[in-house]
Amino acid sequence: RPDQTESRSITPVNQMQMEIGFVYEKTALELNNFTHPNILTKFGISNRLELRLVTDIGTYSLNTQGKKIQQTTLNPTLIGCKVNIFQEKNYLPKTSLILHVGLPAIASKEYTDNNVFNTFRFLMQHTLNEKVSLSYNLGIEWDGSTPNATGIYTLALGYALSKKLGSFIELYGFATQYVATMHQYDMGFTYLLSKDMQFDVSGGIGLNKIAPDYFVSCGFSFRTGH
Repeated sequence: RPDQTESRSITPVNQMQMEIGFVYEKTALELNNFTHPNILTKFGISNRLELRLVTDIGTYSLNTQGKKIQQTTLNPTLIGCKVNIFQEKNYLPKTSLILHVGLPAIASKEYTDNNVFNTFRFLMQHTLNEKVSLSYNLGIEWDGSTPNATGIYTLALGYALSKKLGSFIELYGFATQYVATMHQYDMGFTYLLSKDMQFDVSGGIGLNKIAPDYFVSCGFSFRTGH
């Protein structure tokens, strides 16, 4: 957490990490999305492998013709892993790969007709100096409802303001067949409450017409199992 760019780092061996976040998103079509919460659970298996579980509860609210339609759902659960491919060397970035399988069977009834689906991302990171890092992701996702894939890109610049306070700015987007690419920008801050607990806040805006107007988010992460 909290940026859209997945971290290249692997959770330490025999440790569990949980990242819990809440997001409010507003679109120009009077559609409001509230995620409450998104939970990512990770467990370190080795120096090169972590297991992952993603659960996501969302409320979708649509105002149309003076009426408000609202629905809360458990989105399809994702299970998967992150694999460390290679370390940073000269101009070669630190690189990892995330693989997920989406399970509509572990979701609200609205998704029961969907198919099992896959997602994957390559995660890259360059350490520019002691305080600045450049990270980027490239990936493809399916949602199980259609055969069309969504391409994903992210680019994030992180800056350590102090030993406990971090910041980032980020550009990211989603490209789907037959639909214009959605581009968004966000920024945020992280604060280490202790060596094993972090709080974060962030927000962003859409950069083209099909993107959401804006979103705000907050969350916290913690690690156990030393």
